[in-house]
Amino acid sequence: MVCVSHAGEALVDDPAHLMASSFTLCWRVNVPIREDRRTRYMFLGPTEAWQLLSLCTALTVAFLLAVHFTKLKVKVPLFYAWIGAIAIFGGALAFLLPIALNSGFGKDDDGRVLRQLILYTTGGVLGVITLGESHRKNNQEKEKNENDHTRQVYAERRSRYTKAIEQLADEKAAVRLGGIYTLVGLVDEWLADDSFKEESDRHKEGQVIVNSLCSYIRSPFPLALKAEMIEGDSEPDNYEGDFSKDQAAFREEQDIRRAIFVEMGKRSSGTIEEEGEVVETVPGPWSDFDFDFSRAPIFYPLNNLNIEQGNFASTRFYGKADFVDAKFVRDADFRNAKFTKGADFWGAEFTGNADFQYAEFLEDAGFRKAKFTGNISFGGAELTGNAYFGGAEFTGNISFRGAEFTGNAHFGDVYLGNVKFIGDADFGNAKFARDADFGNVKFVGDADFGKAKFTRNAAFQYAKFTRNADFWEAEFTGDTDFWEGEVHRKRAFPGCEIHRKRRFREHEVHRRRILPGCEIHRKRKFRERKVHRIRRLQWLVFRTVCAHICRHLWRCQVLCTGGSAGLRFHSP
Repeated sequence: MVCVSHAGEALVDDPAHLMASSFTLCWRVNVPIREDRRTRYMFLGPTEAWQLLSLCTALTVAFLLAVHFTKLKVKVPLFYAWIGAIAIFGGALAFLLPIALNSGFGKDDDGRVLRQLILYTTGGVLGVITLGESHRKNNQEKEKNENDHTRQVYAERRSRYTKAIEQLADEKAAVRLGGIYTLVGLVDEWLADDSFKEESDRHKEGQVIVNSLCSYIRSPFPLALKAEMIEGDSEPDNYEGDFSKDQAAFREEQDIRRAIFVEMGKRSSGTIEEEGEVVETVPGPWSDFDFDFSRAPIFYPLNNLNIEQGNFASTRFYGKADFVDAKFVRDADFRNAKFTKGADFWGAEFTGNADFQYAEFLEDAGFRKAKFTGNISFGGAELTGNAYFGGAEFTGNISFRGAEFTGNAHFGDVYLGNVKFIGDADFGNAKFARDADFGNVKFVGDADFGKAKFTRNAAFQYAKFTRNADFWEAEFTGDTDFWEGEVHRKRAFPGCEIHRKRRFREHEVHRRRILPGCEIHRKRKFRERKVHRIRRLQWLVFRTVCAHICRHLWRCQVLCTGGSAGLRFHSP
């Protein structure tokens, strides 16, 4: 063993002398000793230093990879692994890099400054990592507290929801009404909660509560079967039960169920109108929810309400169905609905499509002054009472195909205004058991009455058909009046059967008047004729008239021209 002092002098192998030395480096004999011009010291060569530095780097990287991707990740926390690795690597770098760069160990050498910089940098990195870890832990703690608070809020809401559902089954009306308002408030809270990352999560929570409200609407109410008797001012004879008690319970339930529709309407879409026309629909907070009232017993008025996406399919209406001035935003579904008493849709607005297919109106159905913006279908509907459509506006297409009008059908009204069909009107296969009044009605789109059956009077006086009018195989059993009727385009009356008196006043074919005041007392079939055959048709008409004069000895005029008798044609 050879010992060298900090001054570079070789010392003997003397223990006493070694203890007296303040700084002594010992190597084995085979370690080289190098002298420098400024000082003499023993150190590793640059090559060996680079090798050791590379080895330290490789070991540090291998350790960090092992901590991240092996079982050491469980045993050694990542934070402490990084702290230890950086500290060791920084120390090795501070010691070996000056040697590798041959910067020296002297007081005035560059190695001293380099080592200090490396150590300072290592300390700074460790400090930054420590601060970052502290910040991360603080954020975790904060996030944990927020999550705990959010869970508490969610749990509290669900607890309120459960309690509100129990309130709906309470015998007291005030308690049930309180449960309704609690559920409505919970929906608003879920929608306003910004703790959800996805909008769909808020919607999902709200939809659950809306489904519960709709379920309450659909729940049966036995007294609804007695709606007509209970709504009376006096107790009917032979009434079963306590009339006063039942009447009070009936009216309380009416208020509760209507309150649900009122709260839904407040949060539904609104409309912006200009000059009476809807120009824009403004979505409301509840616009994206689905409302299912199908098969519900409705025994309370729904007038002056906003009803969005109302699904009343197979709903049964007890008592008078009151939808006066109601506004149906988006589509309204009344398929297979049954109106046991009158149905009043006076002034109602349908901004979307309206579907009344196979609906049953056991008494009068009133749609006076109603506005239908989208397509409407009464296909297969049964209107047992009178049907009133005076003053209604149909912007989209309307279909009464296969509908049965057992009572009178009024589409004209001198007081409220006459119906105007902007879109196509389809009355194909419709059956009118009593009078059908289309007086002064304007058909802007195509009008299809193919195979329609008019059992009694059919009035089309002053009716205007702007586009095609198709009465293919229509059957008129009662009196038919097309007085001053006008058809501006295609005429289609082939196969049409007339069985009784008809009046076709001031008939014109291409602006040429033929036989004003024509009356037909026997069955006639009206078929289309070409314009260039008018003269021949006039001769046929004259010959037919003469035959009737001779046979009946009274004045009768017969007309078989132009595809539609008694109507005024303006286009070539």
